Amino acid sequence: MALLSLTTVAFGPPALRERDAAGLKFYPCQLRELAESHPPSVEAKAFLLADFTTGTVILAQNEHEKLPPASLTKIMTAVLALEKSSLSDTVVVGKGVTGLEPPSLGLWPGQKISMENLLYGLLLISANDAAAAIAEHIAGSQEAFVEMMNQKAAELGMQDTHFVNPQGFDAEGHLSTAYDLWLLTRYALANPTFAAIVSTRERGGLFSSNRFLSLYPGADGIKTGTTPLAGECLAASATRGNQKGVVILLNSPDRYGEAASLLDFYFRNYALVPLSYPALDSVKGPSGEVSALKVEGGNYILVEKWKFPLLRFYRSISSGELLVYLGDKVLLSRPLRVEKQ
Repeated sequence: MALLSLTTVAFGPPALRERDAAGLKFYPCQLRELAESHPPSVEAKAFLLADFTTGTVILAQNEHEKLPPASLTKIMTAVLALEKSSLSDTVVVGKGVTGLEPPSLGLWPGQKISMENLLYGLLLISANDAAAAIAEHIAGSQEAFVEMMNQKAAELGMQDTHFVNPQGFDAEGHLSTAYDLWLLTRYALANPTFAAIVSTRERGGLFSSNRFLSLYPGADGIKTGTTPLAGECLAASATRGNQKGVVILLNSPDRYGEAASLLDFYFRNYALVPLSYPALDSVKGPSGEVSALKVEGGNYILVEKWKFPLLRFYRSISSGELLVYLGDKVLLSRPLRVEKQ
């Protein structure tokens, strides 16, 4: 890596005249997008809408309120299963599967089943006996597995989460928040196997309980949850083009409708803007050597669509920054580094 010692190179913003934050000039399409950008009304006790790629939280309400997460708990169960075992592992089902309320795979102690089949049962039909079998296989007991769940939650920064069981049963102290579940969900979706399973509608006669997969265009996950205390909960995702939106809903009167409204708002009003352009991301030094400019902190930013025509980019090698302007105001800055090619 070379030090930032090359001659300053900048691209934009162009000279701006008679323009300030209150006097930006808008195109008709921008005015139309502004008029349509009102967020939807959501009656869930807590919710969060976010962009998967950048991690930007777009809308949220009561996102730090501790609430029962129901079977959204099983997202953590699946994460540990994927990290602590292999899909090809043969699991000998333990005694913890007996007496559990449905849904279930109908497992019995001593039965042999693959970890892959357990994960599909866990995430498609929310099988409670699959959660017990996974927990006992990995940790020896469900109680020891719960300790692992809480340790992983702490590692992910889920500060307001405490698990008591791997299924999501209502229990004293079994609580999470919409924000913490967003952190967990984003982490889980980065695992291709998890993402593939939660986007599956049917496998081997198991039909996903997540009806959002068939109700919403581009839906590709994630997990439903329902208990008497938690109400109807949903972690939902959808992908269109290069954008993936994620919704967390806790105790919603209409989880599928509210998820659809929130994702409609996201896709209608937001766009991912790349910060890297091949034509602009290389410079020549004093000796003619070519170096590449690399933006630190991510290759995209999420912006409201009406702002896009007003964005200008300025790359300064001397200061080591990429500056993104909205009109004549700095929207954000990112460190630049120079790498010799």
